[in-house]
Amino acid sequence: MRERDRSNPFLFLNGGPIRYIRGNVELVSYILIVVLVVLAGAGAVYGYQSLRGPRKLEEIGNLIAGERYREALAECQRIIQQDDRSMIAHFLAGQCHQALSEYPMAVVEYKNCIRIGKFDDQVKEIPVRRGLARSLIESGNANEAKNEFLILTTLEPNQFENHFELGRLFHRGGIYPKSIKFLQTATALNVKNAEAFNVLGQSHYALKQYHDARAALIRAVQLKPDLKAAHYYLGLALRYLNDLDWALKEFEIAEKDDGLRDKALLAKGMVLLDQGNFSKAITELERGLKFAPPGSETMIQLYYLIGVAAEKGRDVHKAIASWEKIEQIKPGYRDVRDKLRQYQEFRTDDSVKDFLIMNTTQFENACRRIIEKMGFQVLHLMLNGEMSVTGVGTDADVKSRNRGQKTLFFISRDMAALPEKIVREFHESMREKGALRGVIMTTGEVMPAALNYATTRPIEIYDSSAVVPFIRTAMN
Repeated sequence: MRERDRSNPFLFLNGGPIRYIRGNVELVSYILIVVLVVLAGAGAVYGYQSLRGPRKLEEIGNLIAGERYREALAECQRIIQQDDRSMIAHFLAGQCHQALSEYPMAVVEYKNCIRIGKFDDQVKEIPVRRGLARSLIESGNANEAKNEFLILTTLEPNQFENHFELGRLFHRGGIYPKSIKFLQTATALNVKNAEAFNVLGQSHYALKQYHDARAALIRAVQLKPDLKAAHYYLGLALRYLNDLDWALKEFEIAEKDDGLRDKALLAKGMVLLDQGNFSKAITELERGLKFAPPGSETMIQLYYLIGVAAEKGRDVHKAIASWEKIEQIKPGYRDVRDKLRQYQEFRTDDSVKDFLIMNTTQFENACRRIIEKMGFQVLHLMLNGEMSVTGVGTDADVKSRNRGQKTLFFISRDMAALPEKIVREFHESMREKGALRGVIMTTGEVMPAALNYATTRPIEIYDSSAVVPFIRTAMN
């Protein structure tokens, strides 16, 4: 009876059997807790692995392929929250930001990859640095972009893009020798890329290497005939090589581009000025004014060249109007104030204006009257083109002791400053013609060297301010 009763675990509550059972229960509880902790940890590890594992990455890749960048980016950020050193998550996030044009954020993610630095088959160094370099360019950080492309040229020395981008970046920064170095390598690696030849030609042009610029730009337009910028710079190079007719043809192509039209018309005007076709130059330059941004440097240059062309074509009214316009837009530009001061009398005196714009026959007759009004009898008068007259006279006063002595005259309506060379040549002409005295009259200024030369010779010089009374007397 006693043995049977001992086997009942619920008997003798205050005795030894109860303590044995209680101990076993506690042990089982501990074991259960440990098992639960292990299972929870395993579940967490499994969940984490599934979050970052191949299936999750494949899903992100599919989202990116489907251009669902925001969703892909959200998945990448979840992985990064779990593991900030996940190279693949940072790289894919950088690609998403780049595709969304969020370039500063893309730069951050690509730099995170470089910071971690554990490149492998999943995340390779070249794609990371390429993405970083591109994002830096778009972010306006050219210096750091150049550093990345320099590294890429060592990692991929035969990759055209790396040398081309470096050349283009150096060109934009005005470092033309380095630009040429990398672009020459780029064009050797890819002989069919028109833009590389275009930028190479522009760099040569910037260094005034016009023959090299022409060669590169000809190749660019051969590869891509509609590359208007190449036509424009080719025209500029041809102008300096004095191939003016060809230059005009290139500018006519370039002006079809909306962004280049005003500059191309400005360049056409310069070439026509070089050719001495002043009226057509003014026409093209005035066309350029219709397209130049108000107040821009191009607009000011257009007005300036209109003034130059009008002055050379003796349209003083238009020249003065152009210079006055410049003075309103950009006071003190180049020599505009000097021009306006030089023309001060002409701006208010119609007789002087008429003297400057009259035809050659009228100009010759006016010069004859000037000499006669000065008290001389004209023995000989000769036109030197459209801008000057040379004459020989003697004193008309029969009582003058200088009667019979020859005086040589040179009257010019050229507004350019009179150089020493003209005075020297004039002095030689005096000797040849047996003139004991010389008189030079010009509507322009006189260079100091010319004045110094004349002071020790029997030559009188009348500059723009001194000649006005003589013109006014002769014209009235």
